[in-house]
Amino acid sequence: IEEDAHTVISLHRPGYYLERMKCDDGEDEDLRQQELKKHKNTFEAAVLKQRNGVCRPVDLWCNMATNTIGNKGRG
Repeated sequence: IEEDAHTVISLHRPGYYLERMKCDDGEDEDLRQQELKKHKNTFEAAVLKQRNGVCRPVDLWCNMATNTIGNKGRG
């Protein structure tokens, strides 16, 4: 399928994994909370293949409660 595709995009939301991570150590939990705050409402769409364009990651803003995605810096 990939060789027939004109564009391939990979999606990644770090907050998803940070929300589900469990830390037993208090210091590790503090670091997890800091990272979660930093990555809250962030989303990355990595353009892995584009026949007539640039391949690069694009940082986006997201609100999972309303399923809204937009340009970063919005929220």
